[in-house]
Amino acid sequence: KMPDMDGIECAKRIRSNETKLKIIVLTQFGDKGLIEKLRKFDVDGYLLKKSSKEEIVQAIQTVQKNEKYYSEEIKAKISNSRDRASRFDYLKCKFSKREEQVLELICKGKTNQQIAEELNLSINSITTYRQRIMIKTGMSNAAELVMWATENDMVDRSKVIDF
Repeated sequence: KMPDMDGIECAKRIRSNETKLKIIVLTQFGDKGLIEKLRKFDVDGYLLKKSSKEEIVQAIQTVQKNEKYYSEEIKAKISNSRDRASRFDYLKCKFSKREEQVLELICKGKTNQQIAEELNLSINSITTYRQRIMIKTGMSNAAELVMWATENDMVDRSKVIDF
């Protein structure tokens, strides 16, 4: 919890700039949800603040060798969660600005017709954008897409239709 942004937003910004910067997360929070979100942004290391000085040094040295480092407690939590990178890694999904707009409107529960009217486009264009989004994300229906978009922080949860 930093003053201007949280660790997730920080990692997201670093990765969106496509820098070669290494990211080691040092946090007091070890909950599975946070770990998974940060893994989606390809952090290089994840330690809890209660880690020893020796472990922090080990993490830095490991990451400098282009290897990942997770404390034992974190390893236990991530080994119990299934890896969904092939379907849920938004960093691999490069959306156009228009696709992002369509995705947000889908998440608001808008129909293709409503989206077409709001964006002043043809319904065929919206259908095409929707198909591209589904292909890029690997989702097969709107419910999966909304879940994917919220899990990957592609849309503000407060703007998503409440199912």
